[in-house]
Amino acid sequence: MQHSPNWSDVQVVELVREHERLVRAYLRSLGCPAQRVDDLAQETFLRLFTQPGVPRAGAPLRGYLCSTARNLFLNSLRADAAAPDLDQVARAWSEYEAAGAGSTYLDALQGCLGELSERAREALRLRYGSEASRAAIAERLRLSLGGVKSLILRSKESLRACIERKLGLAPVDPAEAAQ
Repeated sequence: MQHSPNWSDVQVVELVREHERLVRAYLRSLGCPAQRVDDLAQETFLRLFTQPGVPRAGAPLRGYLCSTARNLFLNSLRADAAAPDLDQVARAWSEYEAAGAGSTYLDALQGCLGELSERAREALRLRYGSEASRAAIAERLRLSLGGVKSLILRSKESLRACIERKLGLAPVDPAEAAQ
């Protein structure tokens, strides 16, 4: 493990030996699943040894370890809640395709993508195809971060409206119908 030069190898080993049970027990008391305790305990100690100015002993050290472990656990719960259940998504898509709607939707999506500007298609491809960050997209397309956000939001809204129109899911706007 790479640690701050302020900690000797002996100090690292001693601190982990002395406080590892506390961190693990605390995580378990929060309801952390056993399979996640190892990773979060390691991450807690990694933060301790790589961040400057952390307490080195006593109650302040124990407080730091517990609050860091708690924050890491809460962040992992937030990440879990934000992550889609890919099995559920796959099942839903299979049901959707089985009903014959999947290919119709994909055909509409392809047609609507063709109606977007090249810049909008590139922004969507980078964001959702390559999972590029907004900063990377901004650099690539020579836009501000706000410009990337606006472009992606407008493009998604255009796609949604176009797909709904092609699939007959939304009323046609009278101004659009006149064109």
